[in-house]
Amino acid sequence: METLTAPAAKVGDHIAAETAAASAASSAAITLTRALLPAPNGGTIPVSPTIYREWVSLAGARTATGESVQASLGWPLRAFTARGAEVVYFEHGMIVQRPDGRAYAVFGTIYLHYRDLYDIETGKGLATGLPTSEEEAIPGGRRQHFDNVDIYWHAATNAAFEVQGAIREKWLALGGSGGFLGYPISDEQPVLAHGHEIGRASRFTGGSIFWSPQTGAYSVHGGILDAYVHSYNGPIGPLGFPVSDETGSPRGLKRFSNFQHGCLVWTAANGRIDTYTALDVFVQSMNGSGSHTFFESIGVAHVWLYANATIASHPGSTQHIHLPQKGGDYGQPSATPGQISTIAPVRGEMSVTVTLDGWDHNISTSDTHLGSVHATFGVDDDFGVNVPKQLNDGDFHALLDMRRRSIDNPNDPNFRRVEFWGFVNKGTPELTREQYGQTFSDVESQESSAHWFDNLYYDVFKGIAAGGNCFGMCLESCFAERNDSLFSEPIFPVAIGTAMPEINVKQAYQLGAPFIDWYAANMLSLRFWDPIAVFEAARASWQSGDLPLICLTAENLSAGHCVRPCGPNAFQDLGTHLVIHVANPNDPGTTDSLLANQVIIDKASNTYSFAVWDGGPVWHGGKLSGGIMSWVPFSAVCRQPRTPFWEALVGVALILLGDGAATVQMTDDQGNTLYKPGRTGTRWDDLRTGSGSIHGLARIPLHDAFLSRGPLVAPANAVLLQKPAAPELYRLAGLPSPYGPSPHVDSFTPLGAPAAAVLDRKAAVAAPVAAMASVVGHALSAAIARAPSRIEHAISAPSAAPYRWGFHTSGAGVVATVSGGGSGGHDGIVIERLGAPDQRTSLSAPSGGATRTAQIALRSVTPQAGATSFTIDNVTVPAGTTFAASALPDGKTLQLENGGADATLALHVQGPTGAASGTKTLAVPAGKTAVIAAADLNAPAELHVSIVSAPGGAVERELRI
Repeated sequence: METLTAPAAKVGDHIAAETAAASAASSAAITLTRALLPAPNGGTIPVSPTIYREWVSLAGARTATGESVQASLGWPLRAFTARGAEVVYFEHGMIVQRPDGRAYAVFGTIYLHYRDLYDIETGKGLATGLPTSEEEAIPGGRRQHFDNVDIYWHAATNAAFEVQGAIREKWLALGGSGGFLGYPISDEQPVLAHGHEIGRASRFTGGSIFWSPQTGAYSVHGGILDAYVHSYNGPIGPLGFPVSDETGSPRGLKRFSNFQHGCLVWTAANGRIDTYTALDVFVQSMNGSGSHTFFESIGVAHVWLYANATIASHPGSTQHIHLPQKGGDYGQPSATPGQISTIAPVRGEMSVTVTLDGWDHNISTSDTHLGSVHATFGVDDDFGVNVPKQLNDGDFHALLDMRRRSIDNPNDPNFRRVEFWGFVNKGTPELTREQYGQTFSDVESQESSAHWFDNLYYDVFKGIAAGGNCFGMCLESCFAERNDSLFSEPIFPVAIGTAMPEINVKQAYQLGAPFIDWYAANMLSLRFWDPIAVFEAARASWQSGDLPLICLTAENLSAGHCVRPCGPNAFQDLGTHLVIHVANPNDPGTTDSLLANQVIIDKASNTYSFAVWDGGPVWHGGKLSGGIMSWVPFSAVCRQPRTPFWEALVGVALILLGDGAATVQMTDDQGNTLYKPGRTGTRWDDLRTGSGSIHGLARIPLHDAFLSRGPLVAPANAVLLQKPAAPELYRLAGLPSPYGPSPHVDSFTPLGAPAAAVLDRKAAVAAPVAAMASVVGHALSAAIARAPSRIEHAISAPSAAPYRWGFHTSGAGVVATVSGGGSGGHDGIVIERLGAPDQRTSLSAPSGGATRTAQIALRSVTPQAGATSFTIDNVTVPAGTTFAASALPDGKTLQLENGGADATLALHVQGPTGAASGTKTLAVPAGKTAVIAAADLNAPAELHVSIVSAPGGAVERELRI
């Protein structure tokens, strides 16, 4: 480990000793082995000097958006050692010191993906290894190297994917991200045949690379890739894995790719794709003419024909064949040998030369050579297929042909009857906890208290397929097409009971962070309010091989549906209209002619129309009006997602409103609102956009139903479904750090000190803390400066039955279960100091209504205290009053503000180690505030309570419970 020695004058500038050994002499030096990074709320985190130097150096490094990398990392939160490396987690990234002493930062989207792939602390996940370089800018994006993978970020999609092993080497040999294959649009994925892995594949914007142990890694792209995947089921089909990259023919008329069992050939003149697995050498006829003996000259005898054939394949082998193959001669001057040989497998670079030597078998004299003919066939002339050659030499004549023996296209031209499902969209009333764990990479089937918010999110999850599995049916068909599914094409015959467990899980992928992040970004930028823009973006994705899914909503907020573009003319521009031909889970197996299989966009009005099923309701939407037409590329949902409340997503909040209640309005501290003021209905275009909208807030639709609310009227062969009011899901982005502006240091000062100056360990540690208090913070961006610090959520609860509401960030969260609605006005829930450990939540009951009862569960997270959870039961809020709960800034003290009548509450406190207080009873007088703390959160058996007149007021009474 690096050691530093410093004079007294420099101690505390930016680094200090955590441990020190002093010599007896005042002139002796101190060896410093640890540095102190400033932590939130005045704390520090001991790190190696190498990590500290790396952090300082990052002040001059820049992210893709031009921000200081050091500033973008935010506050350091935690340090630990794993796999011989020292790691510091920051709000938005990490710094890793490798066992060999080198230190590198990982941040931004590459960091998020690295964390998706690998848990450096536990070693679980893909063995990516540790970073071996800094992130570097390259044309069109960024990349970073790790021990076993490279991760590339593409600016055009804001997505990051890994490449590794033999596939990476092949890709780099073909130019990497700057070559024709472009950036990766998937991680390396297994190629599955009937559930068993037989190889690996990675997708890129310009094609794919496939690998198997038998063949190695090769690329396929363009029209050849399209035919390989869609006509022949890719590597699990009859062609097998590729055994060459795409190559040009000798005369440049063709391009071809070789596979284990044949080749695919593309013709430049017309784009035609031909398949060759085997070639039959076919001799239609042979004939000998002339007179070669005395008996032939007087007409007593005629030519007794035979021939010697030589078939030379280059590359390949040479065959020598006697005709007739049983030996001897034909006993006559002509013959029709037919197929004489088969060449397999065919290779695009192969040339085949067929030579026939004709002979007249003479009894009395030696045989007479009639002549020799030959022909050469190659890919530029389609190997001579269907072009018979009449060849003549002397007295020998032959008519021969090459006949293609190729596999038939195993797929019916009707996509919907082969590559899509054969059953009608059907709902699953409730998804299980086990499926919850199968869906998300960071969720277990049985969650611990560390995942306290999961219970509320499971309420949304479990009903995501109740109205239908349209999203899951479309997504699982993409996985099948990409050979990364338990099901192999053709999937049309797969039984619904067999397919549904996998479809259920894929249905819930729309609740994962990648989909929600994608949707919110496009929603807030208004790209999803523009049908023409959606058409163009989805078409570009389709053309690049990144399969898109199209999602549509009804005009109101009740219904969402998902379909898949399909067929040879999936995206058509018909002049006045744009048409997307789709496979519709509500009408599988049908044809393009149905309105249910077409999304039609009127170019003049920029509006779409879509029939939910044949003869069913027609949805409409346009630019900032009616329903919303959106899309998502397969690359955004092609892997198991994490939950949208993963700890790395500092600056993002999730808001949930469960079944049984509906949002009336949300308002922030600047007067901005979720819905347009004075609206009369609940439609997508009632959402406020642009000026006056809450910055960073997006409602996420749930694509799960024919109609999400009310009775479903469906075709006779569909299942009728009844679903209650759907939950509401919102994503709020752009929140500032809950700890304030992050520290910023741009220069490193060497340290040293006489021993006498640092003999006191406390002084040595306290000095840098004081210095860090004056560290300058980086300026907040304009976007973050406009982020709300307060949200007021007005909620309509039409019945007294309980509803659940939640607000989650990485620093704090709250879940409230509220009962007693059904009369009076609207409930009001207010969140203040969003995302801070001392986030405050208040519940107000409307005047003139019934008393509300509630359970409120809070969670507060600080680097020093960890995660502490507080549960308050038996909360009563009389009409016209408010009850508020918050943690204090230390993250381990609870404050309750009772604005109503005297209340007797039940409390439960759980510390970061899982130690719990058990249920405690506390009486809080009307109009008073209670401050509750545990002396030791690792053993919170006893709680200290102070009753005060108001927050921050004088203590009126103290007790222990």
